[in-house]
Amino acid sequence: MSSNGRLRPLCIQVHSRDNVAIIVNEGGLPAGAQLDNGLGLIDPIPEAHKVALCGIAAGEPILRYGVVIGYAEVPIAKGSWVHEGVMSLPAPPPLTIWRDAASAMSCFWSRRVSQDFIRPVAMLR
Repeated sequence: MSSNGRLRPLCIQVHSRDNVAIIVNEGGLPAGAQLDNGLGLIDPIPEAHKVALCGIAAGEPILRYGVVIGYAEVPIAKGSWVHEGVMSLPAPPPLTIWRDAASAMSCFWSRRVSQDFIRPVAMLR
C-alpha cells in the first residue's frame, strides 16, 4: 500500500521477452500513474488490459507469454494502452494442426484402451 492508503499501481509481465504487461489494479489505473518499475502511464488503462513496456513501432510484434499475440498497427508509445484498436491479430494456425493432434491422441487412446482393458479381459477367458 502507498502512503495515502491506496494500493500502489501494479502490473504483471508474464515472460521476460514480453513488451506488454497487464494492469492488475481493481478498476484499472489513470493516466499519469507511476508503476514500481518507473513506467508512467500515458493513457488510462482498464483492469486486466495491456500496457506497453517500451515503444512498439508499427508492424512490430506484440509479445505476451513470450509469444506473438499481435502486431502493432500504429506506433505505440511506452506507457500506452495496448488494445484491439491499435493491433492486429496474427494468422491462426492451419486447422490441419488440430486434425493431426486429434488423430495422434485417438491412436494413443485406442492403443492404451486395448492394452489396459481388452488384453486383461481376454486373459480371463
